[in-house]
Amino acid sequence: MTRDNWRNRDNWLSSGPLDTWHGVSADAANRVVRLDMGRNSLRGEFPVDLANLTNLRHIDLSANLDHLGLGYNRLTGPIPPELGNLRDLRFLALDGNQLTGNIPPELGNLTEMEGLFLSDNQLTGQIPPELGDLPRFQQLELTGNPLTGCIPASLRRFGDHGLGLPFC
Repeated sequence: MTRDNWRNRDNWLSSGPLDTWHGVSADAANRVVRLDMGRNSLRGEFPVDLANLTNLRHIDLSANLDHLGLGYNRLTGPIPPELGNLRDLRFLALDGNQLTGNIPPELGNLTEMEGLFLSDNQLTGQIPPELGDLPRFQQLELTGNPLTGCIPASLRRFGDHGLGLPFC
């Protein structure tokens, strides 16, 4: 994302303290801990440099994105159900991380979703049937996760992904 494509870019890339930059919160050691850039008309490629913000604990890019690619990092913990609020998101790639827990059913709110890539994590539980209701859904990758239960019949068109699970 280039700085010129943002609506509010007050103090960005200035010599001022990081927490004076629009949407940035920093800790006492001047390390970025929060980015709040929602509804800021962000455009362009997702900045790979975000992976260098090792103290980042919260990021809000809602109402800006149609692609979110965070695959093959060292992300841990559950998939935030709040990702279901990114209504314009078309592609979500979280594959190749160390994510745990269930696939949030809130991802079924992403009515523009075309592709969801969650392979090679440690996701457990059942596949949310809500995913099968997405009208634009074309790609689903779930291999390499110890998922349980059955594959919703509405996702039959994607095959069994080698999960060894029956269809519901």
